Amino acid sequence: MSSFLKQAFSSKIFKETSVLTKGVVIGNIVTVIASIAIARIYSPAEIGYISIFNSLIFILSSIFTLGYDQAIVVAKTKSETTILTTISEILLVIGCLLTLLLCGVLFFIDIAIPFDIPRSWILFIPFGTFILGAINIYNSWFVDQKEFKVASNNRIILSTLTALTQIIIGLFSLTFWGLLIGYLTGRTASFLNFSKHLYQKYKRVWEYSDIKEIALKFKKYPKYVTPTLLIDRISIEAPFFLISIYFFSTDVGYYAIAYRVLSIPISFIGVALGQVLYKNFSLLIQRSKPMLNVLTKNWIYLALIGAVPTLIISFYGELLFPMVFGASFTQSGSFAIILAPMLFLDFISSPTGKTFLILKLEHYSTYFSFLRIALIIVSFYIGINSNSIYLALLFYSMTRSLGLIFQNSILYFKLTQYEQSLNPEIR
Repeated sequence: MSSFLKQAFSSKIFKETSVLTKGVVIGNIVTVIASIAIARIYSPAEIGYISIFNSLIFILSSIFTLGYDQAIVVAKTKSETTILTTISEILLVIGCLLTLLLCGVLFFIDIAIPFDIPRSWILFIPFGTFILGAINIYNSWFVDQKEFKVASNNRIILSTLTALTQIIIGLFSLTFWGLLIGYLTGRTASFLNFSKHLYQKYKRVWEYSDIKEIALKFKKYPKYVTPTLLIDRISIEAPFFLISIYFFSTDVGYYAIAYRVLSIPISFIGVALGQVLYKNFSLLIQRSKPMLNVLTKNWIYLALIGAVPTLIISFYGELLFPMVFGASFTQSGSFAIILAPMLFLDFISSPTGKTFLILKLEHYSTYFSFLRIALIIVSFYIGINSNSIYLALLFYSMTRSLGLIFQNSILYFKLTQYEQSLNPEIR
């Protein structure tokens, strides 16, 4: 086991991931500490508001770029990378302008909003969407260029300014506005920092012929990746909306705290590792090199890392959450126990999920996303009819866990087929 771990820590992928992870680790430590303070300053309902707002702009920012931001990391030349970045920026601006028009209509016309956020927040959705979408685009660019330090430092800026602003404003009793202002402040600072570094690295390419050529070359991304991303994002964020609509605002806050804590391993390592693996797997495919060994080793590494926190939450969640976040968040501990197995498997799977794109099996990702949506609908239908959020989350956790096992089994099988095609003698 010691030689196995030594080999893992000395690998190129681990070294590249560690650079990205430094910023993610510091950023998440700040977020966790801030969450403790925020849970004692703001009510569960107010935390639910910012969770719903984040879910909305998370979905919209993923749609507007039509998947071209995902192509940035797999582009073969810097010219392609630069033009794909430009395409993503243009599409994001167009999408946000249309959203601004729609949000203006919703705000000034008395139309009921199905989910629970302050009505005045609607006007901030386009701005939040633009900022988050731009951060995602620029993060892909710096990862592609292996400028991991810039991406890492940016995460620290985002987390620190968000936390400080939310806590300081909250101490002056400005209620839920502190959460929104802090949220937007941190992301605006992150966007400006990325923009500064990006401006120094390349000149934007605005020639229509170049943009059209690259857009057509990577047309599979709008065709396959965008629908998959939309369904995938909706499936991730759907519980927030369903809880808000069919249960109570406070339940959204309890779920948000539980989900945030359980997602720490994914945020710490999973996101950074996923970005590095996506780039490295793309290079392996271009060079017709095997990937299965890299995939399985990373699954094992992640399982070892995630096992301990998952077991601690599973056994002591109901004691730890009220102890850390306050007595009013005991229910978050109960939710965490239910969700722990699902998010453990998600932690293992999320960094390698985009391998289907690299293998040109985009339609598989679409199938899995549809399956996830179907399982969520069934799970919450059972819980809503039983008037039990616990039953809804239990079925959601169980079915999602089985879905992840099925997805990883298919990925393993497809990679086995790929390696056999490289060396037909392997049977």
